[in-house]
Amino acid sequence: MKKVIFSVVAMLFALTACNQATQPASESAEPAVASTLTGRIAYVNIDSLVAGYDLAIDLQTAFEAKATKLDNDLASKGRSLERGLADYEEKITKGLVTRSQAAELEEKLTKQQNDFIVQRDNAMQQLAEEEAVMQNQIFYGITDYIKEYNKTAGYDMILTTSITGPILDANAELDITAVILKGINEKYAAEKSAK
Repeated sequence: MKKVIFSVVAMLFALTACNQATQPASESAEPAVASTLTGRIAYVNIDSLVAGYDLAIDLQTAFEAKATKLDNDLASKGRSLERGLADYEEKITKGLVTRSQAAELEEKLTKQQNDFIVQRDNAMQQLAEEEAVMQNQIFYGITDYIKEYNKTAGYDMILTTSITGPILDANAELDITAVILKGINEKYAAEKSAK
């Protein structure tokens, strides 16, 4: 009985050893640490592109003008509402209005306040939407140009970085920010003059 068990165990060891020997090298060996692939890589600094992109500058200027106008309109309406509230409180304190007149004034002020809040919220939502559209226009203007540029440049990969971005150090010869900035501004100028 012991001989049979010993024989079975020996056969299992033999089969296991044969099975391991027939496995492909890729499964049993450690994966390669580095490959010999090479490629052309470049990067752009997105902060510099946005700061120097004429489309971004024009859109930002228009956005800020609109935001300032809305802010001024809301501030004017807010001051008007505050004056109405102060006038109401003065009339109440001095007893210059009846209860029914005071209730009418209070109702009018409450409606004005609610209208002001709705107008302010709508203005903020509109500005947020316009800012998102503006950011998309800038992003797609840059990325579309980079794709167009790369058709002839032939890079395998173009990365982006920012001041606090993922690329901490790189060879300055890989930085194509100036070339891309010149190109996107030339393309924007051509599109702008065509309108």
